[in-house]
Amino acid sequence: LEIMRSASPWWTLSIVLSLAVASEGITSSQKLLTFLQRQPKSQAPGSPRIGGQKYSLYRNRILGSQARRFRLRSEVNGDGERLPEPVGVVIVDHGSRKEESNQMLFDFAELYRRVSSRDIIEVAHMEIATPTIAEAVAACIGKGARSVIVAPYFLSYGRHVQIDIPEIVASARDDHPTVPIRIAPPLGMDRSIAQVIEERVAATAAEPGGPSSSLR
Repeated sequence: LEIMRSASPWWTLSIVLSLAVASEGITSSQKLLTFLQRQPKSQAPGSPRIGGQKYSLYRNRILGSQARRFRLRSEVNGDGERLPEPVGVVIVDHGSRKEESNQMLFDFAELYRRVSSRDIIEVAHMEIATPTIAEAVAACIGKGARSVIVAPYFLSYGRHVQIDIPEIVASARDDHPTVPIRIAPPLGMDRSIAQVIEERVAATAAEPGGPSSSLR
């Protein structure tokens, strides 16, 4: 144990995985993913401290790569069948302790409603604030949705999109077994996002008064 505490995280990773394979009878990547999901988030020795919390190095790195192959592939694309209408949409962000930040998601949902012409749209915060994802999914179903898509209002495939949100959605599926629930990809690498950033940059560059003039 003392050797593992002083070893590099990657050396420790190899030991942990070897022990897991030997003791758990793991013979596939999918079984390894299941094993890792059962482990506490701070179990690995030498786990890095990020944002005041310890996260398991081996759990995060392997779940991060496996999630896209197994979890995201099935949950984003489903079984290849078109979802039954009407489709409810849950737009989910991280959640904040600042009420004005949470309110912005409601404003965005109203904008999305006008752009998409969809009738059943709910918002959710992944953590900290309400409504939760589970509450928003239930609200969609309560309004008559026969299927639900959870749309992450996130930029990239980070931990929340790869691990946390799918785990919450899996629980919602258990609560509503007859209603298909899928997860849309995050905003990601999209030309429209690059265009929006350029619009912001150009507008800021044209403003008088220096670099802080737009911070109000």
